[in-house]
Amino acid sequence: MSVTQAVIAAGGIGSTMLPMTTVLAKEMLPVRDKPILEHIITELHDAGIQRVLFVISARKTHIVEYFGSGTWWGMEFTYRVQDPGDGPGAPVLLAERWSGGQPFVYAFGDNLTTTAPGHESPLRRLLTEHTAHPANWALLAEVCAPAGLPRNETVLGPTTHPIGHQSAFDFTDADPGSCTDQVIVCAARWVLTPAIFAAQRSCHRRSNGELYLIDAVQQAVPNGQRLRIVPLAAADNRYNMDNWPTYHACAADLARREIDLVAPADR
Repeated sequence: MSVTQAVIAAGGIGSTMLPMTTVLAKEMLPVRDKPILEHIITELHDAGIQRVLFVISARKTHIVEYFGSGTWWGMEFTYRVQDPGDGPGAPVLLAERWSGGQPFVYAFGDNLTTTAPGHESPLRRLLTEHTAHPANWALLAEVCAPAGLPRNETVLGPTTHPIGHQSAFDFTDADPGSCTDQVIVCAARWVLTPAIFAAQRSCHRRSNGELYLIDAVQQAVPNGQRLRIVPLAAADNRYNMDNWPTYHACAADLARREIDLVAPADR
């Protein structure tokens, strides 16, 4: 079954990019000629997504004003407001009725993924893998060394697969003490089936009162839920833009790629 709907989580307060984010959601910061969120909409559209649910905070009304009903993009847009401090797992529960019992892409609105010209997009590969090898959930990820990982990265857990591994595989709940040389780092794109709703509801909030999707998945896998990992390819890039250095690096890289695509005779 093809996946034609997506949820974009865009409810965070953007505290690491203050003071700019007091007046403009970080997801609406421009990268080249359009906001971060519009790059994500293009990514979703190109992967065959037709319906999108934006989960935003109450103060991010400019996202609604900018994107509207989705007609301009030939898509259908809906909006839900997330309560402050509910965490990155809350948008999942807000999507339960909207999803209609069908699987959906779950994308974090401050992360961009790109690939080199001529290569299939990371999201398309994730969806293709989910269709070919159906599981409860599928995750775009990287296999990395734990040393030196930025604090803002979300680690799923350890793996015996080598650093840079690029073939899809099933995640198992490995003994954290058995393999510390490589870990699976989430790359902010999931395919979730309705099984996620019960898993998220059964997961306790953290001490800060927030719900986390990663906690629900880590708790569910040992209990029989299947998670398929689709690693990023060598040609792919991901930008976790909840900080200024990554934001500027993304803008520079996309500008450089645009320049490289211009034919010499046109320069």
